[in-house]
Amino acid sequence: MSCSKRVSTVSGVVCNLHHVLRTIVQYTAASRDVLAFLAVIPASARSTSLTALHELLQDALWVMQDPIESKQEAMDKLWPLVWLDAIAPTAVVLVCDTIPVFLAAVAGNGPIARPFELDASEWLQLWSSKITEYVLHGQLAIRPRLAKLQSTDVRHAVDVAAVVEVVTTTHQIRSLTVDCSAGGVTLREPSWPHLPRRTQEPRA
Repeated sequence: MSCSKRVSTVSGVVCNLHHVLRTIVQYTAASRDVLAFLAVIPASARSTSLTALHELLQDALWVMQDPIESKQEAMDKLWPLVWLDAIAPTAVVLVCDTIPVFLAAVAGNGPIARPFELDASEWLQLWSSKITEYVLHGQLAIRPRLAKLQSTDVRHAVDVAAVVEVVTTTHQIRSLTVDCSAGGVTLREPSWPHLPRRTQEPRA
């Protein structure tokens, strides 16, 4: 076997290993179990995204925007659902590297750390295929197309009706939960035929 063929074979094995390891991580629910799993994998066997995730979980207390008492609580802000508004600016680069691993994220149009070269809308657009929960604050200025949106909290939103603009019918969303408990706010159900219809009065 020539040298070039051997290199090609090894590269293929490494790529397949990265895919398998990433899949195992994605189907591991507890953040502490993910950290333990990644810790026993040789650094040379981890992909860039898995290496970044290991660093995030290992230093969870230090990558949070606001102080958190326990490391476990901080890790739970990172996995399995990453809370983008909890990330400190110093950890944004690591979070960028970890995007391929994450399956779900929580975001909103409030203050959020992001790469300096991206505006808030562009940053959220990178996560548009991951965001399952979206929290609205004030006017809905940021409107990424969210393919996996499941829950929207509009309690603190001013322009409540604009929530329909964060999704499109082409995404085939099967259910959408809207938490609207602000007094005097009315949210009309969008005319999406593929969405199950449910009427619920706003909570006081």
